[in-house]
Amino acid sequence: MFRYILSLLLLTAVVQAATITSQQDNYNRGQTMTFTVADMVGNNDWIGIYPVGSNNDWANVVAWKWTGDIVNGDIGIASIATGNYEVRAFFNNSFTVEASDSFSVVEGAVANATITTSKENYNAAETIIVTLANMAGNNNDWVGIYPAGSNNDWGNVLSWKFTNGVVNGNLSLNGIPEGEYEARAFFNNSFTLEATGTFSVGGGAVANTAIQTSKEQFTEGEAIEVTLSNMAGNNNDWVGIYPVDSNNDWGNVLSWRYTNGAINGNIVLDALPVGNYEVRAFFNNSFALEATGSFSVIPAILPPTLYEDAEDGLADWVTTAGQRSIGRYLPGFEGSLGCIGFHATWEKRMMVIGEIYQSII
Repeated sequence: MFRYILSLLLLTAVVQAATITSQQDNYNRGQTMTFTVADMVGNNDWIGIYPVGSNNDWANVVAWKWTGDIVNGDIGIASIATGNYEVRAFFNNSFTVEASDSFSVVEGAVANATITTSKENYNAAETIIVTLANMAGNNNDWVGIYPAGSNNDWGNVLSWKFTNGVVNGNLSLNGIPEGEYEARAFFNNSFTLEATGTFSVGGGAVANTAIQTSKEQFTEGEAIEVTLSNMAGNNNDWVGIYPVDSNNDWGNVLSWRYTNGAINGNIVLDALPVGNYEVRAFFNNSFALEATGSFSVIPAILPPTLYEDAEDGLADWVTTAGQRSIGRYLPGFEGSLGCIGFHATWEKRMMVIGEIYQSII
């Protein structure tokens, strides 16, 4: 029996042993490294990268990351210098290695990284959309727009964005003034150029920008729905509601929203009091008017009320849901001593002596 229990414990220990595997034997310089862990504890566990043959002292750690509550899964670590390494897994903030695997980082960037813009010519203030392929996959890979022919110094960057680990995909950058430009791709927060694409920006705003409300009249208390077309696509493009004929000063804005990069779409703005208004579109946090549309807010209309002459008896009324109506006693009119008022949602169940009047109040 003891041997059986011991064998079971040993088998359990083998089953529960942690593993860590590098997804590639060789990574290129600048490429994110990805490691697959299994059967971790999930409590302050971590993985570290060490030079091959080094001990587990903290001073030898080249790069590392907490695994958090991951028991089984993939963990990425940004690129390191060329060399031969081991990735090692540890439980609960210790330096007792539970599993390891070896890999190398070799010279040279990921092959064939490319960057292209969605079109060759943009209008001023129009969002620049770039398409990336074969990026390194580091969170700190980045794209910048430079004047054509300028060097890669940070001072020449006109608009930029981190890729946040995108390998293949699209990024949107803020519009820029007229001129000739290059979109450039860089790996891991460096200024080493990996790919470039050329484009130009002409004069004028984005053509045919339009804004209109979903209807010409809204009822007091009703939200205002706005439809946008051909916006610039900047996150800070915005829409505001102004009193009709007022200027574009911020103090006149009654309700507003950022478009969050939408080029075409709908935005819902707050309800307004009775009055005449304009909804206006602006690019990139400016007050330069790009498009406008007018609308009005009218008072809410009360539902019709049905009156019954109650002088000679009262009909049996129920709601459409079957609830009996008590109605509301009102002064009589047209010679009657009194009447009962019902909203139009009530139905008459049977008729008794009396006359029916309908009126809107």
